[in-house]
Amino acid sequence: MIAFYEDFVFDGQKLSSGFNIKPETDLFKDKNYAGNLTWRAFEHQGKTLLAICNFDFLDKGFFRLSCENLPAGAYALHDPYRKQYYCETPGKGLSAEQLNNICLEIPAESIQFLVLEPYRENSDYGTPLLLSDIKKRSEGEVSELNKKFADRISQIKRLQEPDKAPAESFNESRATALEQKNFSAVIEENNGVKYYKMSNGRQTVLVNPSYGATVKSWRINGREMVFGEKEVGVLCKDRFYIPQDYMNSKILSGVYQFVEHAVGDDSIGVEFKRAINTGPLAGFHLSKRFRVDDGVNGFTVRYGITNGQSESRTIGFWVFNCPEALRKDDRAQPSLRFGGSEYKDFLSGDSLFTLSGVNIAAGFENQIRNLLPPHCSPQKITTSKAELRGKNVTLTILPQQESFYSYYTWSSVKCGFVTFELLFTPFRLEPGQKWETEIRYTASE
Repeated sequence: MIAFYEDFVFDGQKLSSGFNIKPETDLFKDKNYAGNLTWRAFEHQGKTLLAICNFDFLDKGFFRLSCENLPAGAYALHDPYRKQYYCETPGKGLSAEQLNNICLEIPAESIQFLVLEPYRENSDYGTPLLLSDIKKRSEGEVSELNKKFADRISQIKRLQEPDKAPAESFNESRATALEQKNFSAVIEENNGVKYYKMSNGRQTVLVNPSYGATVKSWRINGREMVFGEKEVGVLCKDRFYIPQDYMNSKILSGVYQFVEHAVGDDSIGVEFKRAINTGPLAGFHLSKRFRVDDGVNGFTVRYGITNGQSESRTIGFWVFNCPEALRKDDRAQPSLRFGGSEYKDFLSGDSLFTLSGVNIAAGFENQIRNLLPPHCSPQKITTSKAELRGKNVTLTILPQQESFYSYYTWSSVKCGFVTFELLFTPFRLEPGQKWETEIRYTASE
């Protein structure tokens, strides 16, 4: 369908004004979701292509469209691909006055392409879509959509509240101790918390299954690689920016269960899994597989996300890290290196580093921007490989480039740490489908 309109995009002029969308439903009036209903327009040879986008993955939208500053006359607002046109009366165009405030609808997670041009008598615009019918549907459905959105917000709040249900516990009894070759694995308890500790002799990785299977400690020859002075000091903490319901909830940082571990020829690996039981992704399954290789100062984590629902979903994955290499103090001013470029300006605020050549839909970009401070403008990088250069140590983080989108850093002035967070390109999962990606963490002195 997009190719059908490519002349407008490649040969036409992009418009930044001339149209206005006013939502009828509470969903798109909410500041956290308003960016999910948007428009783009291109003018070409006396016609205007208007692309109306609904990036919400759950609900349709009703809205008022205003085509502003149109000269007096009759116009056709139509979909030439589907052969449909909007009208008050079949066989008649719409006046400039009528086009100043018309009620339209758009399905969930869709883009609607419309062409606006002067109405031509005796032209076949296809099937008429009566505006009165859409208005009637709006009057009948808006209240239900608002109720559905209110239920969604209530559910999000419940997700963010402490879990009042009986606490799920880590099944540590299944993780029997391993000791083979240069590798070992054992359950270790510290201050009442049970960790899974794996080692290759020169380094230990301490995973907390009860807190999202995050890496709480990573020591190489006794030297700590995780910022350990604050509770935020972990690696591999997971979020979803799509749907945003799980950005700050406790669901993804809940208890992961031990699945299996084993020693191979030159590595030790362990897998943990968790089911999402609440929210819009109830029925999804998450897995994290950690691997430590022999003779290497590093580890790999492989993520798996499986859609256990009966309908497809769009997911935006986000991984949080708080590494020791980005500690800030009087003796250490860390830097970042991507390829041949070095950066230090990230130390004073928020920064976004986006991989060149990777493009995502404008609506998804807006969703990410809405989660970040307004002043956080993206900088382009040419590689997904990041070098975090701290005091006497360099931490290299290497995600799979084909699924990677950007890095985000947040600098805490008071606490002396800088987060280093990974955002992956949005992906759509069909029922039963599994998405996987991998991140490699390596340290060198």
